[in-house]
Amino acid sequence: MKCPPTLGEKKRAGENNEEEDGDGGGTAGIGRRKGRKKLRADHEHERTKNKKIVNPQPNPDFTVTFDDWPKLCNRAHLRPQWDDTCLMCPRWHSKAYCFPDCPNAASHVKSSEVSAKRNTVYKAFLQKAISD
Repeated sequence: MKCPPTLGEKKRAGENNEEEDGDGGGTAGIGRRKGRKKLRADHEHERTKNKKIVNPQPNPDFTVTFDDWPKLCNRAHLRPQWDDTCLMCPRWHSKAYCFPDCPNAASHVKSSEVSAKRNTVYKAFLQKAISD
């Protein structure tokens, strides 16, 4: 039995389209999908590695609005000193969470453990950073 001549041409056209995809494997898109899966897997690993830790007792005077948070980030050089090793962490004190690998993790304490002097200095920092 003979097949119509157009049947073979359609098949060849489909084969050419797969080869034109540029991944060299013959099937379209497989190389790119594998790459995306790898990126997602790496991202998931980073996300689980840096799990959030939550401030169990945040100071309500230190909370900031969503719109004010970028202002704090842009005024990082104004942050008050916690001790000789680090600064006060604005994410911990103002957003009530942070990450275990934070360079300012020494300041991750409950609000009841923050001295009155540090409270007033941090409040002044917040007011200055947000008003500018």
